[in-house]
Amino acid sequence: LGFLVLTSGEVDTFSSKEVPTLMRFIPSVLLVQVAFFVHCASSFAPPAPLVASRLSISPGVLSSHKASNPSFGRPFSLLAAEKQHFLPAVSMSASSAAENESFDGAECKGKTCDRFRGQNVLLTGASGGLGRAIAIQLSRIGVGTLILSGRDEAALKQVADECRAVIPSKASGDGASSFNIEVIPCDLSNTDSVKSLGECSLKVCSPGCVDILINNGGISSRSSFLETKAEVDELLMQVNFLSGSRLAKMLVPGMVDKGGGSIIWVSSVQGLVGIPSRTSYAASKFAVQGYCEAL
Repeated sequence: LGFLVLTSGEVDTFSSKEVPTLMRFIPSVLLVQVAFFVHCASSFAPPAPLVASRLSISPGVLSSHKASNPSFGRPFSLLAAEKQHFLPAVSMSASSAAENESFDGAECKGKTCDRFRGQNVLLTGASGGLGRAIAIQLSRIGVGTLILSGRDEAALKQVADECRAVIPSKASGDGASSFNIEVIPCDLSNTDSVKSLGECSLKVCSPGCVDILINNGGISSRSSFLETKAEVDELLMQVNFLSGSRLAKMLVPGMVDKGGGSIIWVSSVQGLVGIPSRTSYAASKFAVQGYCEAL
């Protein structure tokens, strides 16, 4: 109510007939206030240990943000997996996965399984965290072709082994027999690398169409606006938004020709409500939000 009064500026002139109309906005206002409070509070949470970024970025830009921005350069999928626990992080090798058929994670509902089973899926940011969990779930469902992409090829191959290990016992007969997994390394900060990923993905899929694009790869950033260089804005936009939009441009025509397809893009509440010290990240997620709504 306080938020409503402060933003109206003319609350004392409202007539009694206008009050019921204003009351309808209270739930939405309260929701915005709660979201704003939670994310402001998260800004003061103890930072996770820094994981060095392997992105192609000048040393000057990176060094200036390590001290003031603990989250800079960390894959967004990793940050999300650390803060959210919908799919518990499980250290599972290919051998242990084969021995233990029950992956310690959320079970997909039947409708979700039907939607993904037999489909060709391109998943970015698949080398760990949320991307790894998604890859394993897709394998258990029994997709047609699963393309794993990320910067760490060794980690991608390990995830691929884990995915193959859960197929026999978790996928249906048809899904398991036709399952194909491909590893295509890609640096989302590099336009040529993104273009190559799109081209290679179309080549390995049969009949030359990616049915589902999951834009999971991304990075986060938190720093004072005055300390944030323009190169950081450009990097966040390239990795979190422009790379995904380029992949969409390359893959959607095939979906249209086939008569259907899906684009799943991991966004953030920062794409709805921007808060201080998150200008670069919020801008990239607002772009994602608007792009998807328009698409």
